[in-house]
Amino acid sequence: IVMAVSAVVLTGVISVFSHMQHSSAQQIATSSLQQNQRGALDIMETELRLIGMDRSQSKNFLITDVRRYSIVDSTTTANPDVNGSPVLRMQVDLNDDGVLDPNETVTYSLYDKNGDGLPPWELSRSTTMPGNNAITNPQMLAEGVEASGLAFAYAFDADDDGKIDRYNAGARDIIWAVDSNNDGTLDTDINSNPIGQNVLPAKIRGVQFWLLGRTQLQDSKHFNNRPYTVGSQVVGPFNDHYRRWLLSEVIHCRNL
Repeated sequence: IVMAVSAVVLTGVISVFSHMQHSSAQQIATSSLQQNQRGALDIMETELRLIGMDRSQSKNFLITDVRRYSIVDSTTTANPDVNGSPVLRMQVDLNDDGVLDPNETVTYSLYDKNGDGLPPWELSRSTTMPGNNAITNPQMLAEGVEASGLAFAYAFDADDDGKIDRYNAGARDIIWAVDSNNDGTLDTDINSNPIGQNVLPAKIRGVQFWLLGRTQLQDSKHFNNRPYTVGSQVVGPFNDHYRRWLLSEVIHCRNL
């Protein structure tokens, strides 16, 4: 009888330990995903807030490209592609000398780290020479980004009156716009409604950012069947066992 009772107790202890071990592993995985994405956002936000700081009044330090680009590996050059992933390219005076240096054209984009052509992708930061549209030598900021898991939308001041454009004069709702046809200008809002004009990136005054990531390993005890709104797209449901986290942030470019 004593042995039977001991076996029951031991089985219970092992079950509790196994459950705690599984829960701990999943918490670590989810925390790692969140820290990964927040770290990338911190870097991006810091540089976005520097845009427009221009001691020489050169007007060089602006957001310059809002098109979609192909997703390729780190050894292949990415080029504009209407079926690709959105990028954010800007020129930032990182050393505050008033001169646009070769390392101050910064691009945030997705790339395919292992070159298999399949998501999840990696969020990267790269620098190019001014005037060079290609994306080369990306440096990873965050991993585990879902297909269609990156989006940007932009607030703008089309007439340079010092006020962010809104749907109606005096209204609270800001027009968050995107480049729908990859011509390099903002032309629709995130609900695909035409905004009635083509707005150049130089008119951008704020950025809204979405990043949908997933854990590296599946959790057999978790079933993910929810959709996620990433910019203008609904992504999912995936109907799998990965845990996901959607990061969304509005960044005001105070110096523009």
